[in-house]
Amino acid sequence: MLIRSSAMLRWCLLLMVATVTVGVACEVWLFNFSSGFQRLKASSLAQQPFDYGPTRYPILYAGGKIRTAEPVQSVTFFAPLFGGARPQVNPTLPLVGNPPNNLLSSFHGSTLLFEQPGEYYLKINGTDFLKVLVLDRRQPIDEGVVKIFDFTVANTLWCNGGDPRWSQQGTVGFISEWFTSQSPALLLCGPTGELFRQIVFDRFALPSRIVTFPGTYRQDDGSIGRTTHNVPEVYLPGAGQFVMFDINNAFFVRWMGAMELAQQIHTITDDRAQLEDDWWQRAGLDVYQDAPIAYLPESHYPNPDRATDFVFEAALVSGRRADSGWDNYGRLMYGGVAYFGRPGYGTAFLGRYTYGVQHEDPALAQNAMNWIAEFNLPTRTVSPDQLRVLLEAGFAEQIAQADWRR
Repeated sequence: MLIRSSAMLRWCLLLMVATVTVGVACEVWLFNFSSGFQRLKASSLAQQPFDYGPTRYPILYAGGKIRTAEPVQSVTFFAPLFGGARPQVNPTLPLVGNPPNNLLSSFHGSTLLFEQPGEYYLKINGTDFLKVLVLDRRQPIDEGVVKIFDFTVANTLWCNGGDPRWSQQGTVGFISEWFTSQSPALLLCGPTGELFRQIVFDRFALPSRIVTFPGTYRQDDGSIGRTTHNVPEVYLPGAGQFVMFDINNAFFVRWMGAMELAQQIHTITDDRAQLEDDWWQRAGLDVYQDAPIAYLPESHYPNPDRATDFVFEAALVSGRRADSGWDNYGRLMYGGVAYFGRPGYGTAFLGRYTYGVQHEDPALAQNAMNWIAEFNLPTRTVSPDQLRVLLEAGFAEQIAQADWRR
């Protein structure tokens, strides 16, 4: 999903700045259900409905268990927003284990044993909801991140505004409610990336960062157009590099980061930044094809100028597939990519907004910088090679430690 106006960019940046102070993502609940909202912590069953063990969120390996505060009497399935017919969705019911009737025991709930990898969407005791992602320990970490990508695509939808709980609950409360609700999360691009970064880090402790595209290009009449987008990159130890994951558009290239992709795009188009529908095939890119088939919202989706506490309706999902917009990467990435250089975006070591310019036309580069300057961000321009050196230096120590979590 693209952001085409200064007002929309300003809204997105303000919401992303909120993630710096409270680290949250925006969500609106799609369904009414009787259990309400509950904030979770990984090890406080006395107060919380679920205990996921060593992780904060329910992303575990096959053979793992989740404990419930109350005895489980029934378990049924529901479906994610997208890709509910995939074979990995709800492969089998978890095994329910109930403790012996021991009055001296402090634990009177149940355990849910997940024997098979897959995505589980559970309705428990007719009232409580739980999304669980179960991974295969035999697969490398890189493939585990891909499974988290699939799961996130299936359970998020780009939106044009935000729920006030975004800034009220903080990252942990918001994401925890996402896992314990029947609804997907409705997010702008920046918060989508933050949600993905948070759950990947909770499971694997991998470095990540937000990359932004200050897209400027020549329109047919010669004037300069603008568009932007923000997506996460995650360091994958098997690939040995950062890889870009665009959840909103269900897109990533095995195993390519944003700078590499931008350079590829720059070689196959010009200042008009127009790409053919099959550009990625012609460029020989290994674009991931197994993500859930996701769709974009209708154009009349609620916008930041109206009340943000709105109720989702299924009619707001359009018939336009997310992959129908992949040709927009030309306008987004032709001129190069940038990193915010601020706390909360993974690149605070840069110290300022840093743009690796690829434009040959200086007017296009200057227009992008003028646009960013509207938001009072300290900025600088460097070459793509200089940007790569800065990023490698900033992450060198963390990558060398290789302290990944399995």
